[in-house]
Amino acid sequence: MTTLAAPHPQVSIAELISQLDQLSQGEPSSLAFDGDGTLWSGDVSDDVFTTACRANWFLDAIRPLVTSIAREHGIEGDGTIGEFLLRLFQSEKQGALDEQRLFEIMTWCYAGRSIEEVSGYAARTLAENGLESRLRWQYRPLLDWARSHGHSCWLVTASPWPIVRVAGNRLGFSDDEIIAACPNLSEAGVVEAGMRAPVPYREQKVIQLNARRKQPRLLAAFGDSQFDLNLLAAAELPVAVTPKPALSSRLASLEKAVVLML
Repeated sequence: MTTLAAPHPQVSIAELISQLDQLSQGEPSSLAFDGDGTLWSGDVSDDVFTTACRANWFLDAIRPLVTSIAREHGIEGDGTIGEFLLRLFQSEKQGALDEQRLFEIMTWCYAGRSIEEVSGYAARTLAENGLESRLRWQYRPLLDWARSHGHSCWLVTASPWPIVRVAGNRLGFSDDEIIAACPNLSEAGVVEAGMRAPVPYREQKVIQLNARRKQPRLLAAFGDSQFDLNLLAAAELPVAVTPKPALSSRLASLEKAVVLML
């Protein structure tokens, strides 16, 4: 007879705060949060990118690189830069383009724009896409408790930093507390066509978080997808948030995991 694994306990924000308070024993620690699907619903990077593609909000300097990558993946013909980029985006959804490669392209495709220009465009786009109603304000008591008790809070995501900061700042994450995909920048703060470091994706979430956080303990980590599994496994308390099926099926590997009810 097959024995089914017991479901992981479901906890409310209040119950989670109590559990973390006991677990920390007053020792300042770190808490790490994924962004898309965890701190807010939907994908802010996809929202901004697809809007920019349809508006062709890209500068001509990247056309040779974009068309070269498109042709590598069998995308030929004429079109605007935005149309080529949107075809690459759709190619990844069809399994013809590596997801991490797409994340890189979605980070540096704003080359020639300043960080503030990209963030400003993102803020306008996300406002039009109902960001305020998508942010999970239920986290505020948890974030307030953590910060008032000396715990550091980190937002760790594969989305581009100039975009994700718009959402992260609204929940109280400072720019220095956001670990995200970063393009190369000129001395003037202009985006260049390249990456400063690997995309914080899968194991890179843990690597880049460990390089930044000061506290030795990672008290808790929060995520919604299988791509957060490395981050969840690195924490003393893994917290699954509205977990997608692929993460739910692998939660058995995280014995101490809980599922947060929002």
